[in-house]
Formats: sequence, C-alpha cells, structure tokens
Amino acid sequence: MLTSYLPPGYELGAKLLVAVPPGTAEGTYGLRLRTPSRTLEVPVEVLPVDRLDNGGNLALRRPVTASSQHVNANYPPCSVVDGDRSSNGWAGGNGWNDATARAWPDTVDIALGGARQISRADLYTLDTERYPASRYGVRDWDVQARVGGQWQTVAQVRGNTAGNARSDFAPVTADAVRIVALASNGANDYTRIIEVEVR
Repeated sequence: MLTSYLPPGYELGAKLLVAVPPGTAEGTYGLRLRTPSRTLEVPVEVLPVDRLDNGGNLALRRPVTASSQHVNANYPPCSVVDGDRSSNGWAGGNGWNDATARAWPDTVDIALGGARQISRADLYTLDTERYPASRYGVRDWDVQARVGGQWQTVAQVRGNTAGNARSDFAPVTADAVRIVALASNGANDYTRIIEVEVR
C-alpha cells in the first residue's frame, strides 16, 4: 500500500516491485491503480530475472522459500532478495521474521536459477537504533550451498552482533543457497533477516 498527502500541484513517485506468477510470458502488461475518484493504468514490463542487472549479486530477485512465515504480518521471505539492505522498512515488507519463536533451526532457501559458481554470502540482519543487531539480530548461522542436489555447509558464523556479516568460502558450483539460522541475540529469539547477497 502506498499512501501520501501532497498539496495541490505536487507529485509523488514511488518504485514498486511487482511479483508475477512463475511462467508469466514476457511482455508489457497494464496495472490498474484505483482511488475513490480515479483509475490509472500503468504499464508493467515483465522480463526474465536473468535479463535484469543484478550487480553481481546472484541472489537478487530469485525465488525464496522459508521454513515458516507469519500469515498476518508483513515479513515476506521474498524481501530478503529485493536489493534493500536497510532495516528502515522493518515490519513494512522489508525483511523476514520467522514464525516459530525459540525454535531452531530456521531456514531461508534461495534458488539461483541454475548452476552458478559462488564463493561469498553476505547476510544483513535487523539493525536500527531502536532494534540493534546486538539485541535483535541473528547471532549464529550456517551458509549451505546445494551442489549436485546435496546441501553442504560452506561457511559458519558464530557470535555475530553486527548488522551484516560477510562469509567467504572456497568456490563451489551450486544451484541454491540456504541460510540455516541457529540462534539470535535477545530473549525473544526470532530469526530476522533483512537481505542475503550471494556472489
């Protein structure tokens, strides 16, 4: 949802990410936006993910599967690959929060769209002035890569208190990456992931 008040004569622009069902044909579609007094039709161009610039991040805009998901909260798993590393949109659609407090492990799987050589994963966890990573962020996790259909652990992070952590590992050719969260900082112990990047 996008809401705003502007005085007459001003315009508001916003970038919207629109997810389409798998198998949607490439092309231009019309998206209707309705207000009580107007209906606008905005063109939306559907392209294969491989044709979009990913800046070297192989996880960007790829399909995500999580071990759990809140039904009535705004913590979609797909937001961990939307390119937004900031925690400022927390609880507003930017970042995943698992639905199983104090139950471990929690997992996020990212399909890479085919076999890719990877050697690095960056994880961004919740970290704001109000919700610092040292109290609310992910503390311990494994990075796994699916190589030849089998998951293998390629990196481990333990004792993290920072908003982001980089994991470098020996290059592997994998078609998916999994984050296996094992513990978070703080008493309520949820997994809170803002973004995952794979290179």
